[in-house]
Amino acid sequence: TRDADQKYLDDLTATCEQKATDFESRQQLRAEEIEAIEKAIEIISSSSVKGHAETYLPTLAQQSAGSSTALAMLRADAHNNAQA
Repeated sequence: TRDADQKYLDDLTATCEQKATDFESRQQLRAEEIEAIEKAIEIISSSSVKGHAETYLPTLAQQSAGSSTALAMLRADAHNNAQA
């Protein structure tokens, strides 16, 4: 029983260390994502981009709607194939 307890403790310690490492890598990834979003917001808010929404936004919105419908159809098809 002592050997089983020690094995359990070793496994649990290894699992906790792995989860801590995974958490740290996810935190780093999230920090990089936030930095990228802040940079995108800075670019979109810049004076060289302001005022062009009337020209480009309606087209982008239409393309975006078409893409999301296609994506939903692909997901549904993949889901149906996975169930089959």
